[in-house]
Amino acid sequence: PLEGADEYQHIAFIQYILENQKLPVFGQSNVPKSIYSDLLANPHCKHGWDQTSRIGCLHYSNFYETSPTPDISNEIFMYQAQHPPLYYLIAAPVYHFVYQNFGFLTGVYSLRILNIMIGGIGLLFMLAPLKYVIHDRNLRIATALAATLSPVYLVNVSRVANDPLAILLAGISVWLLTHLFRRHYPIRMTFFAGVFVGLGLLAKMIALSVFAAGFVFLVFLPVWRKNTSLKKTFSLTMSFLTGCLLISTPLFLHSISTYGVLILSQETIALERSGSTIFDLIRTAANFQSIVYFIQFKLFGGTLWRSGWSSLMPNSIFFISYACLLFLSFCGAIVWFIKAALNRSKVLSQCNPLLFFCMLIVMATAAAAYSHGVNTILAFGKMITPGYYVMIAYPAFIICLAFANKAFGTKIAIGILWALIALFVITELYSLWFIAVPHWSATDSLSEALQRLQ
Repeated sequence: PLEGADEYQHIAFIQYILENQKLPVFGQSNVPKSIYSDLLANPHCKHGWDQTSRIGCLHYSNFYETSPTPDISNEIFMYQAQHPPLYYLIAAPVYHFVYQNFGFLTGVYSLRILNIMIGGIGLLFMLAPLKYVIHDRNLRIATALAATLSPVYLVNVSRVANDPLAILLAGISVWLLTHLFRRHYPIRMTFFAGVFVGLGLLAKMIALSVFAAGFVFLVFLPVWRKNTSLKKTFSLTMSFLTGCLLISTPLFLHSISTYGVLILSQETIALERSGSTIFDLIRTAANFQSIVYFIQFKLFGGTLWRSGWSSLMPNSIFFISYACLLFLSFCGAIVWFIKAALNRSKVLSQCNPLLFFCMLIVMATAAAAYSHGVNTILAFGKMITPGYYVMIAYPAFIICLAFANKAFGTKIAIGILWALIALFVITELYSLWFIAVPHWSATDSLSEALQRLQ
């Protein structure tokens, strides 16, 4: 029940609001002791145990055969207290009602179900550009299924955390911008697109990448719509910016006044307090080893399968298969560029505008995740950015993959996507039952594992 990354911390955030009727403050607030008994009653992965062992919590390896020795005098630092409040304010009444009537575990599972529903709807909105980028129906179906069955996306939205709400709200913004070409009131649409991405920022800062992508997309609007004047482009861009700032400005002002940083995260707060400068960030970001590590272990290694907070990894054969499929798509992109060059056409003019939008979302999210990774190196000495941070862009990434594979022909592209779908399903089923379940239950016996985990 607490295998979701940082899950008990997000639950503690909700409980803190319920008990104190105010938001926690990073560096000052601790996990409410009222949930200590629930933490003690459940096993923990290594990361969770490192933090909760001070009150007597047990790791998976010894929970089932040892009784905890509680020590509720110790405090647990609430390191997730810096998050924006929107998700927690929405989740608090749901959790309170279910917890009061059915208990802790049902409260956790109810929030997980809520998040799965939110993440599922958010996925639909994030896939809005699909039908305008991929015209073949069968290829669209394969693309949508691949995005839906991504194991890391699924584990990301099925934990108690604020990511799914940020994906949903940013996804509505993507949907509005996608339909910009098909409406008579684009300024109104761009304003509300800005409002929803601003609400996404109130859920979690990962929505910032969608804001950046949307802003650049609107700036380049004259490239796609030749009859769009610079004045019109300026109006659309400013309406998008205004909508976002109207909602998110109080959050940024709070962040600056309380923590002295504009972009709120544990890492930026730590760097502000340590006195790190922009030159430290640039020097670290330019490090070749950091770039290679990020691409290899975060963008690639972190987006196939993840058990949860235990951070268990699948067998290498699955990674090799994943790498081969991504390499094929990369080759397809190269073929597409070569064809565009041979046709003596500008690559950009050959590119569907909404494909360009998807590419912007992917690049902005990758840049934001790398920036986070650089901040963690400076703040904590190592890159601890999880792969699921880029899941807000994974639907757009799959759309780009499908388009790149079209260079080989539609049938081959469909085949590659179905191979990716099969890989996702097989990796999830095998890794869940043969890697995760034995680890969580601390036994190789399936019957005993099911009994322990029920």
